[in-house]
This record gives sequence, structure tokens and C-alpha cells, in this order.
Amino acid sequence: MPGHSRAISDEGNAYIDDFEGSETSIDLKQFSSWKLSSTPRGYFAEAERNNDRTYGYGRAKLAWYQIDPLFVRSESRTPPHIKNNPDLVSNPYVYEVYEQDIFPNKENPNGIPTNISVLNLAYYPRERGPYNYDFEDIDGEGRLENPTQRWGGIMREVYSSDFEQSNVEFIEFWLMDPFVAMPGHQGGQLYFNLGNISEDVLKDSRKTFENGLPASELVDKVDTTTWGRVPLTQALVQGFSAGDESRRFQDVGLDGLSSAEEVSFFPWIRPIT
Repeated sequence: MPGHSRAISDEGNAYIDDFEGSETSIDLKQFSSWKLSSTPRGYFAEAERNNDRTYGYGRAKLAWYQIDPLFVRSESRTPPHIKNNPDLVSNPYVYEVYEQDIFPNKENPNGIPTNISVLNLAYYPRERGPYNYDFEDIDGEGRLENPTQRWGGIMREVYSSDFEQSNVEFIEFWLMDPFVAMPGHQGGQLYFNLGNISEDVLKDSRKTFENGLPASELVDKVDTTTWGRVPLTQALVQGFSAGDESRRFQDVGLDGLSSAEEVSFFPWIRPIT
């Protein structure tokens, strides 16, 4: 939290104390630190349901990422179709952000523009999000109906055990207008939830981890919930089992099912061809 500045006089010289130590810097821009969130409590009634597929019916598609600078700079690695299209490079949704875009009066001692790493979010309220098995409120093309009632979310750990003790009172961030290219858009809502958040993305009060799933075609030491399979073993390591074939059986997602198994487990799902 930024503090207040004060002037200290010493024999006619004035010094400025800006309380650097009173500001806690927690960088939230690294996309790899964020994970798919659970259904937010207090906003959607289905968040209280357990072992119920409707728990994820409101989830729409949300992507979070960082754009590699090579795509917006004219260099040898930049794809020709991007390099030859200045309108694409200057598009506000892919534009590389520089310090002076946010702090126009800041001087760079080297005279070289400094770019700022940003966290990009792309939200698609009409597209089904991960583990959303809603097969009722969709149109003929498989797109979600009632987009204003849908949501998308990500969550991450913040390394602070007590916000009050750390004197954290607000989040400071810069947000580009997501509708800058759509002046007639009605807008949306962005929420930040600080506190205890459930990590049970597929809520069934069970702990699941891919490396606990069977490493072969023999399905054992697992249990079945409405979401799929969960391992009955303890998590001893974080890596997949040794062997070339183990990843094929274990790297299958939070539901513990391969693409072929999902078709039979969720009969209304059809594979994409």
C-alpha cells in the first residue's frame, strides 16, 4: 500500500521520504501462476452444489496468456503475414505496451523504450468453458445461450497469510478498455476475490491428481464421481510415472478420462472431427 510523502530538512537541504517500505509489491501478471478457478461462491447458486455437474454449467471460455514480443516486432522471427500487416500489429488487443503508454512523464535513462509485460485475458461468453457439460441451454451450433449469465474465472495463490497484518488495502492495476474497438458494447463486470477460495474445480470433495491415475490400461485404485475418475492413492511425487506409455494414460485432465472415455462417460458429448 503506498504511503504518504514527507519532507525532512537538514541544514537547509530538503529530503523526500516516500515510504518505500510501506508498499507491498505482489506481481500478478505471470500467466503460468494462474489456474482454472472454481465456481465463485456468493455469485452463483450452483457453487454450493457438490458432486453435481450443474456446478459448472455457468462456466464460459476464458483464456489467459502473454503475447511473445516476436509477434509484434519486425524481426527475423516475426511471421511474414504479421510483419506485412501493420493494422494487425497495431491492433489494441495485441499491441505491445511500453512504460510511457502508462507513465508518459517517466524518463528512460537509456533513451530506449521499455516494454511492460502484461497479462492478457480473452473471454468468450457464448463458448463452453472447460468441464461445462451443459447440454440444455445451448443453440443448434453448440454455443451457450444466455451469455450475460455466464462467467469465466482464474485463481492463484497470493503469498500473504494475513492481508490486514501486511497492511494491504487495495490492488493497483492498469486495465485497457476491453471494448475500445467496440464502442457500442454494453460492457461487462470484473471481480477480484481476496481470501479463502476453494481449489475444488470439479467439486466433489475429493482430491485428484493426474499422476495418481493408472499408468496402463488396467483401471484400478480409482473411484468414480459424477465428474470422472479420482485416484485412491496418495500423492507422493508431482511428476508422471516413469515409462513412455504412462503419460498417455495419466495426462488426461482433471476428470481423469481420456477423450475416448469421455464420449462414453458423457453420452451427449461428441468428439470434434
